[in-house]
Amino acid sequence: MYKKYRKQKNVIDEIINLDFSGDLKIIDADISKADGVESFYSFIKENIDSVDVLINNTGVFLGGNMLNESENELMEMLNTNLLSAYRLSKKVIPSMIENGSGQIINICSVVALQGYPSGGSYAISKHALLGFTRSLREELKDKNIKVTAVHPGATLTDSWNGVDLPAERFIPVEDIADLVYSISVLSKYSVVEDIVIRPQLGDI
Repeated sequence: MYKKYRKQKNVIDEIINLDFSGDLKIIDADISKADGVESFYSFIKENIDSVDVLINNTGVFLGGNMLNESENELMEMLNTNLLSAYRLSKKVIPSMIENGSGQIINICSVVALQGYPSGGSYAISKHALLGFTRSLREELKDKNIKVTAVHPGATLTDSWNGVDLPAERFIPVEDIADLVYSISVLSKYSVVEDIVIRPQLGDI
């Protein structure tokens, strides 16, 4: 719990240091679980009138050969990488339909486009997230709701802690944030359906 709180506090401090002028509200909710999604959605309804943009970026990577991974590891990644987005999207979509606008951006992975030899269950979860994203796009496009799949390559996050590679070998997290923001401010007449971003030197 201390590590979670410390990371949360770091995010708050970073936003304050950027002279963030908006109204920042935070809740600690584990949305890999159905009751966590319920808590988070209740928090949303209490604090804002409607959701304009939903970015599903909850994820976990547990590496290993798929034949040696346990089913529990697969289920953890499915719950975190897929079902968090599935459940939360279904919560906010009705209000987006009512408003006649909205955008859902799912952070998938280059692994969703091609298998990964030391992360089989992770690839399963990300392929499933991409399938969900593309199906949702078809269901919602005539309702003026945009749905986008973002496929980052290796990005410099905590998932890579302990890896002996220079920071220059990774995508900076700021680049992903800038990309997502750019997608979200397009006119209502355009949508980015899929976008791939990799480190300049290629996949790791």
